[in-house]
Amino acid sequence: MKSIKEYAFENRKPIDISPLKASYLNDKDYEMAHKSLVIVTHDILIEYQKGFLLVLRNKVPEKGEYWPIGGRINRGMPLLESIHKKVKEESGLDVDNIVPIGYRRTFFATDPFCHGKGTDTLNLGFYAKGTGTLQLDSLHLNHIIITKEMFTPELKKTLHPCVLDLLEEGFKLIC
Repeated sequence: MKSIKEYAFENRKPIDISPLKASYLNDKDYEMAHKSLVIVTHDILIEYQKGFLLVLRNKVPEKGEYWPIGGRINRGMPLLESIHKKVKEESGLDVDNIVPIGYRRTFFATDPFCHGKGTDTLNLGFYAKGTGTLQLDSLHLNHIIITKEMFTPELKKTLHPCVLDLLEEGFKLIC
């Protein structure tokens, strides 16, 4: 996959993107957006300690399931900066060698607001090498490092298809 390009131009002139940055919405406004819009996210498959880091989610959708670090892309922030920020916040790790590994779309029946409309996300997938000491935030209960040896048919049956796809793409990069 080619790298993702970003353009901060309007009418053939460069623009300052700093005014585009926004703070997080309050719960009521985000619930309305969540109910009405596709949420654009980035999932970062982090190579760490000779495998890939997956974290046990503590929030719907996919509460109680293993997933890569990730979440909503920060508005008005360059993509790589958003990835670095998300990884640092959720895991305490630093990442480098960030490589796009495709995009996916996920649909879930559950949502964090109980509005009954589920969750619809467009997920930009990335591979990165992680360094530092792992410190999970409150959104995650535990972690697992998936090595090539652990990536068995039995394990594959327990993973969400999106996570399975990300891991398969990731193992192509390190093997």
